[in-house]
Amino acid sequence: MSKQVLFITSHPNLFQLSTIFLNQGSENVVCHIANSVSKSVEALKKQAYDLVFIGHQLNRDLELKELTTVLVSHLKHITDMKVFGTNKALRGQEFAKYYGQLVPMSKMLIDISDVLGIKQSEVEYIQYPVYALESFDEYPFDCYLKITKNGEDNYIHLFRERDPIENDDFTKLEKKNVISLFVSLKQLRKKVEIYNKILKQEQAEKLVKDPEHAQEVAAQYSFEILQESGLNISPEVLTRNQEAYSHTQQIIKNSRGKTKLKDLVFKGDDFYLKHVSMTSLMCCYMLEELKVTDDSFRYKLCSAAYFQNIFLEGEDELKIIKDSQLTNLNEERRERVSQHALLAVQTLSQNPLIDNDVLKLIKEQHGDKRGISFPEIIVSSSKISLIFQIATLFSQYYLIQYEMFDSVNLDDIFQQIASRLASKDKSVLESFKAVALSV
Repeated sequence: MSKQVLFITSHPNLFQLSTIFLNQGSENVVCHIANSVSKSVEALKKQAYDLVFIGHQLNRDLELKELTTVLVSHLKHITDMKVFGTNKALRGQEFAKYYGQLVPMSKMLIDISDVLGIKQSEVEYIQYPVYALESFDEYPFDCYLKITKNGEDNYIHLFRERDPIENDDFTKLEKKNVISLFVSLKQLRKKVEIYNKILKQEQAEKLVKDPEHAQEVAAQYSFEILQESGLNISPEVLTRNQEAYSHTQQIIKNSRGKTKLKDLVFKGDDFYLKHVSMTSLMCCYMLEELKVTDDSFRYKLCSAAYFQNIFLEGEDELKIIKDSQLTNLNEERRERVSQHALLAVQTLSQNPLIDNDVLKLIKEQHGDKRGISFPEIIVSSSKISLIFQIATLFSQYYLIQYEMFDSVNLDDIFQQIASRLASKDKSVLESFKAVALSV
């Protein structure tokens, strides 16, 4: 019996990726789509589903609470129906599995497959239901008809990839009682990769709309990665990152713009929270000054800010800026703090969801490409790495000075940072000064 899955989204690429992905295994999956709240309510009233996915992109012609009410009502009668999604209405709901917007769709589809009991096939040609092609305007891959004669399977080429799908194609197949075609598993998986790349690019363009939103999304994503990835992360680090995320949410809610940097300094007393938030916002505002159009840089820099110190423990460790300060620590702490960037990368690299660019930013955060020590001269492999190094170092200098003297000497900080940079990239330095002066 086929599995029934309802996708509530106005995102056609997401739906088409899901249709292909879920039909590459041991079960036939009928994927339905409802692109608005009203249509999803109607769909839920008409039939039962094994799983419902609610995306963050959908036409809100009704209040979301009406959809939630219907979902809850369904769950009372269909207790084994699962609810997944990226819509914020699901956050904190016990009946749903909520994902942050930066979690790749491929990860969610793997989880959905597991819940539905779909096992991956490892054959050359896989049976693909005809109804799973109905959402496409053209054939997403070559489609074959299997003819078995004298115990030997032969595959007749019916449709080629990118052939337009005609209105009567499905009618003709239905008349001949053809409910499934066969496709190359290799070609199908290649199409999944293509859709994943398209969605990732769209995500970079649409999700991270402004600096504050970039920080909020990255904070949530980073916390969820640490919490759910199964990596060897201490409970203290998880608690600290949860607090950092909550702290970020509060700042975003209360004010917007560069004045937020002042809010970080004057509100609260936790150095870690201030440093993480200040570093990520500094990075975003520097990108804004530089007029960098690739919005994916924002979430990469913000994610690096939240991941960078997962192997540091005490506040005194967070304030170390140079190797000479390591002598104040015992041998165990000295070794761990010296290599904390490398240790973070080695741990985080075990999770394939974490972007390689993010790992590189973390490794180079103190100006050593090996991820060890706090060198006097800071070296970077790219402009984005230089931005991150300056932002994290400035945040340290600024917060330390303010804590000690209740005031900050910006000229002194500018000189200290400039003297340590191997690269004197004028545009980056000017963007850094412009943002810092706004504090």
